[in-house]
Amino acid sequence: MEVPIIQNDASSPAEQLSNTLDAYNREHIEFINLATHDLDAPLRKLSTLVDMLSRKLTLSLEDKEVARYIERIGSCLGDMRLLIDDLSMLSKVISDKEDYADSDTKTIIEEVVADFQPQLKEKQIQIVVEKMPTLLARPRQLYRLFRCIIENAIKFRRADTEPVITIRSIPTTPEERQRLKLASDREYHKIEICDNGIGFDQINAEKIFKPFQRLHGKSQFTGNGIGLAVCRKVTENHGGIIYAEGKENSGACFVLLLPANH
Repeated sequence: MEVPIIQNDASSPAEQLSNTLDAYNREHIEFINLATHDLDAPLRKLSTLVDMLSRKLTLSLEDKEVARYIERIGSCLGDMRLLIDDLSMLSKVISDKEDYADSDTKTIIEEVVADFQPQLKEKQIQIVVEKMPTLLARPRQLYRLFRCIIENAIKFRRADTEPVITIRSIPTTPEERQRLKLASDREYHKIEICDNGIGFDQINAEKIFKPFQRLHGKSQFTGNGIGLAVCRKVTENHGGIIYAEGKENSGACFVLLLPANH
């Protein structure tokens, strides 16, 4: 996509750069919206045709190989549907201009946990939520942020261990503020979401936040690698930072540093 250049002799270089970036973001969002919309209609038709074909052939089908092909087609269409939905979610986060409001992060997390309750009960996953802060933030975006991280912890649990997800808020240290180059005149809340799942090699700690980056094959774990990219965008929208710490077979910890106000 060609980046639009906005020229305005009366504006400062910083303003020109800001305008150019805003225009680029608008084009980026429009492109994603058009792409997902144009792909959605034919995908729905294909899914309907595959369902009709499957029902029609079930009555007389004896060739199991053909049945497997139809099943594979349906699976591929399902993957495409997930990709379109994920791209649409990413576009919404990029373009979301939701107003800031006092946001009780514990209440938001409890809403996410309630949405996942059937899975948590089925898989016997325990979620421990300790004392959490209230932020001046965009609540809808915070919901997406916590949902993606908790969903990630559920997905990458270990089969041989009782899954536990712990969410807590702890103070930042002066050394940490300096290392992360946090603004000295702003108050930040540090939130940790830690699990005892399969973890990851720390060398991939930055890679996992990039769109479409996966550390495991789709045969092992579903998904398109969009969720953590959404998390990073939400934290950036709030002027915050997100990073991850992990160790293979020893769990992962996602750390958020979010400003208390704006």
